[in-house]
Amino acid sequence: MARSSNDGLWRATLRGRALLGEEVQLPEGYAIAMTTVTTNKTFSPPSPTSASLSTFITPTAEADEIETLDQVSIQACASRYVVWEHDKAPTAAATISQWVTLAQLIHTSSQ
Repeated sequence: MARSSNDGLWRATLRGRALLGEEVQLPEGYAIAMTTVTTNKTFSPPSPTSASLSTFITPTAEADEIETLDQVSIQACASRYVVWEHDKAPTAAATISQWVTLAQLIHTSSQ
């Protein structure tokens, strides 16, 4: 894996195919994290009676058991990452900045 000096893209190969990568630096105060979720408990809700069933809710097999989260552990953290694309320069790298801008607009009080 090597970074090109003329266009700043990372270059690599995977199974003989060329990969081009663009490094994305996250804004100050943001990080990307790899997490591990540990679940130990299973919650089985009581079976509903016919009187408590709503006409809008239909019971499903997936609703029989609900897992509850016990712990979320952060395994690694970084302030930047690389977006990879086959045979062409990645175009999706700008989307993270659009989401960050949207999150700031939503979670900032208007003055």
